[in-house]
Amino acid sequence: WNVEKVGAPALWEEGIRGEGVTVGIIDTGVDVDHPALKSKYRGTGEDGKLNNAYNFFDAVSGEKKPYDDNHHGTHVAGTVRGSTEDGVSGMAPDAKWIAAKILDEEGSGSISDIVRALEWMIAPRDAKGKNPDPTKAPDIISNSWGIGDPGYNGFRNVWSALQESGITVV
Repeated sequence: WNVEKVGAPALWEEGIRGEGVTVGIIDTGVDVDHPALKSKYRGTGEDGKLNNAYNFFDAVSGEKKPYDDNHHGTHVAGTVRGSTEDGVSGMAPDAKWIAAKILDEEGSGSISDIVRALEWMIAPRDAKGKNPDPTKAPDIISNSWGIGDPGYNGFRNVWSALQESGITVV
């Protein structure tokens, strides 16, 4: 219902479906093998093989392949761009996605992991965590998480850096 509510189908009819846009998902990770998401993972090659360099960052346990042990991040990615041959579940079905895992299987995380992931999004790195490349930054970052302290200002510097880099943060 949410896709209808925001009028996404009217934009699709005009040809606006997210083509050429990369969305960064910062959450509990993303299940890269999910059928509504795998083909639009920026790291999925023409042959279906994965290249996770510059496309996935795990601040929680350092895994190299995208995964989601909580399922919330997969849900968020589906809301952003989910689609299969049978139908569309996301707002921008032709967008590509990359991800940073900041929350564990319980949905908990640390401020330092959040900051590391936000910084990674500004200039994603290779599989060894080296060679930052701002040309591989997403156009948009989706954040479906919060912190207990509503007055917390610890992200001020990284928010400024994101804004200066031209990344839209949602």
